[in-house]
Amino acid sequence: MGFDELLRITPWILTILCANIIHYRSLWTAREESKDRVRALRKSAAQSDSKLEHERLTFDLMRAPAMRKARYKIKLMRYCGTTLFVLVLKRYHLPELHERYTIGIITLEVLIVGMLSGLIVVYLNENQEESFRTLWRPSFDFQSPRIGLFWDMVRVLGTSVSVPIEEELFYHSWMYRYMVQLLNRHHYKSFTEVPFLKWSWPAWVASNVIKGIYNGKEWRSYCISGLLFQWMIGRRGLFLDGVFTHAISNLTISCWVLLTGQRQYW
Repeated sequence: MGFDELLRITPWILTILCANIIHYRSLWTAREESKDRVRALRKSAAQSDSKLEHERLTFDLMRAPAMRKARYKIKLMRYCGTTLFVLVLKRYHLPELHERYTIGIITLEVLIVGMLSGLIVVYLNENQEESFRTLWRPSFDFQSPRIGLFWDMVRVLGTSVSVPIEEELFYHSWMYRYMVQLLNRHHYKSFTEVPFLKWSWPAWVASNVIKGIYNGKEWRSYCISGLLFQWMIGRRGLFLDGVFTHAISNLTISCWVLLTGQRQYW
């Protein structure tokens, strides 16, 4: 893997690493807290050890306070990591992030398609049973409306700025163009030689199906949104059109969450 690939893959990889480290450290803390509660119950109640131990080490442990609060650390690390990565490595000049952007009729399309993407996610509502992840409720988790508002604003800003850059770099700057390069090896020696205006139906579908599969039970939302983001990139060959469409989509979802209180989307 070359340096160009690393520049586009690293933010996504860092997100996974940080998420897993924080997740499993918090899981260990939650298990220790659970064991402490079990020991206390053993002393105060004459119940069987196996039943108590089993009840405290099921999937419900994921909803423990330590695990719930871990989500906020994970998201903050993700947003800050991507932002710092782009700022520090800006001198290496990721061309797609330095495109000369002109406002035109396509910009209106970006707004419309971005809102459409967000509304599709709302309509599908794939986490309505909260089976994929626990709700984002900082006011409840930290027992403070002010802290809750702070974390909500972090979420809005992060999903509107950092996340679109991270995911678009990985799926639509690297993965899509890498697939196009593999399909046209006699034309392109590297994926960076593939212009964003180059369209490939197989790569368009394949890269976004992978994106959907990676995101588990919400695969339909992520796949459809990814298809729309890549479509906007291909409209005039500007990577930033995809980033802005992604940002508008996430902002639409955030507005829906804050206005309706339906936090299963977060």
